[in-house]
This record gives sequence, structure tokens and C-alpha cells, in this order.
Amino acid sequence: MLLKEYLTKYRINPVEFAVRCKVSPASVYLYLKGRKPHQKIAEMIERQSDGLVTVFELRGKDKRTKP
Repeated sequence: MLLKEYLTKYRINPVEFAVRCKVSPASVYLYLKGRKPHQKIAEMIERQSDGLVTVFELRGKDKRTKP
């Protein structure tokens, strides 16, 4: 699921989501417009969205090592 779809479906304000992810609201708006977040931020977004918005969807790749 894309970040925009997630925020719309669950009626979450981008500013509120930014606070949850510990990033600036401007950053969330940039991610909504297509900017790719850094790996650590993408992982935080994935955790905060309970895995619905994945690192792969945000960045196109996932640098985490698989156990």
C-alpha cells in the first residue's frame, strides 16, 4: 500500500504521522509527492504503519539483511 493510500484509508493527518515517525511534517509531504526516504526512515514508516506501507514500496529496494 502506498503511503498516501494508507493515510487516506485510516484518516491519519500527515502532520500526526510525522510526529509518530519522528520526522518533520515537510518530510512526510515530500514522501507523499514521491521523494524516497532514507532507509532508516522507511523502516520507521513501515513499523508505524504495522507493515502496510513497506520499505520496498517507499524505496524500491530493501537493504536490510535477511536472517
